[in-house]
Amino acid sequence: MGSYFGLYIGDQRVLSGKSYVGGDLLSVFSDSERMVMNPTENDRLLPFAPNSWEDPLEGTYFFYRTKASHIRQRLDIMGINLREVRRLFEMFYRQVEAENAYFRSGVLADLYEAEGLVDDFEEYTFGRWLNLVELALKINYKVIFGQLEPRDQLKELRSRTFEYFSGAMGFPDHDIDFRYLLRVALDFLPDAEDVTLDYTDLVAGGYYGEDDLLCAQAVESSAQDYTLSEKVVVLAEGTTDMPVLRDSLRLLYPHLAHYFAFADFSVVNAEGGAGRLVSYVKALVSMQLKNRVIAVFDADTGARAALRGMRDLALPKNIKVMQLPHLALAERYPTIGPTGVSELDVNGLACSLELYLPPELLQNPEGDLYPVQWRGYDQALGQYQGEIMGKTQIQKAFSETVRAIDEGRVQFEDYTWDGLRAVFEEMLRVLEGGDEQGLP
Repeated sequence: MGSYFGLYIGDQRVLSGKSYVGGDLLSVFSDSERMVMNPTENDRLLPFAPNSWEDPLEGTYFFYRTKASHIRQRLDIMGINLREVRRLFEMFYRQVEAENAYFRSGVLADLYEAEGLVDDFEEYTFGRWLNLVELALKINYKVIFGQLEPRDQLKELRSRTFEYFSGAMGFPDHDIDFRYLLRVALDFLPDAEDVTLDYTDLVAGGYYGEDDLLCAQAVESSAQDYTLSEKVVVLAEGTTDMPVLRDSLRLLYPHLAHYFAFADFSVVNAEGGAGRLVSYVKALVSMQLKNRVIAVFDADTGARAALRGMRDLALPKNIKVMQLPHLALAERYPTIGPTGVSELDVNGLACSLELYLPPELLQNPEGDLYPVQWRGYDQALGQYQGEIMGKTQIQKAFSETVRAIDEGRVQFEDYTWDGLRAVFEEMLRVLEGGDEQGLP
């Protein structure tokens, strides 16, 4: 008879499989989301129990559970985003148009007309497909994985093309990686919707042990999915930037933390700076590595000057470059120059990562913001380079604050994280493909 797993969106089982869970499905979950539950009459978290159980309360449940919004962000990081889905849609549509004579045949057209469906292939654009997906999901979530039976429920869409490809949620290729379909569907689901992978029956059947970490096992054994499953490598200008980015990601987006690896240049005494970061990126391009990489440059004159050296560099799809985003705090920030102290907009001139830390940590002992000091002048760009004073003190204050939050001595909510949120929002946007050429 076998043992089965089930994937649920809310309380609807949208997918099931036998004997083992594939690495592609496990790639959207984390072992930190693994749950083991001994249910009680008042605590039934799952709508499913193995068929072999006479009493659904008799055993232990094993499952992974996370939010729909978390999976959507994870897929974007993997490169499974709407931009890529659109590219694939248009490519496969052209193939069907040119090669699939059966689909275009009059015999099939007559069959679908008899069922009340419209031959809409000529108008079957990416936008129309998205509209049909949204309507189909209102009928039943099972349409995501082609599990909807009977398919008569889809007839109200009146789309011959969607019906023909209903096994792939209307996408014009039956063999598309289901994660692309899931990514599209998630745009039409509530962010807080629970997504649950229940593998209780597989444990009961002996396919997995009670202590097995399925996600870790999948990563170890999935050579074919290397590019999608491996972590995104983050590079930045300063050696002190890495722990700041790592710790702030863990605090702000804990569900994404294990999808990133932060290069620690301090371990090997490597030099920092924008020019050195450009050299690292060029070296990675020349090595033709498959890892996904994002290089984070400061929003200052030095970074802008260094990035000119990459203008003629063709970046591969897996390597992205970004600058720190516009910062509201920096629009009127205290500066020190030859004419004294004044408040100026230092965006693009002096915004290193320190300025994006909570402003509560940017204050000197007198309670004033550490100012930016103007240093050199770049003739080619026609602008000054600035640097915030008190960097060592700011970095120390940040590391102490993170430690205090971890130990429960202060609350995360006591600090303003808008700057760092903006950094990671920009990082996710770039990874999703927001910049076609990968350059800021």
